[in-house]
Amino acid sequence: MTKRDFKPKITVFYCEHSGLLSADMAIKSGFVYPESVRMIKVPCSGKIESIHIMRALEEGDGVVIYACHKEACQFLRGNLRAEARLAYIKNILKEISIEEERVQMYYLSPSNGVKFTRTLSTFYEDLKSLGPNAGRAEE
Repeated sequence: MTKRDFKPKITVFYCEHSGLLSADMAIKSGFVYPESVRMIKVPCSGKIESIHIMRALEEGDGVVIYACHKEACQFLRGNLRAEARLAYIKNILKEISIEEERVQMYYLSPSNGVKFTRTLSTFYEDLKSLGPNAGRAEE
């Protein structure tokens, strides 16, 4: 398979207070995300444990977390917990020689379908450039 034919498998965790509404807005505006993108709604980005991120990365090529803006978290500090977990995961990835760019977190307001579309599309293209995840478990 060439990089051109490669379709990155992405897991998207999105907060139901911001990411969900932005994703809905993007879809209503005509954005169609690739079949290889798996969307998982969570009550808060702070509920995403490190093991969930690592498992998603083991099964795919990249992980995106969409969280509320830092000052707008419905659970006050959930997005800060998610940010700390992501930093921890990136350190682990560096140690095991997997590109840390494979995991990203973006902050969204509840009505930002444009940013949702742009960031997911850009992330998808970035993963295509990186190629398949070397740490991905064989299917």
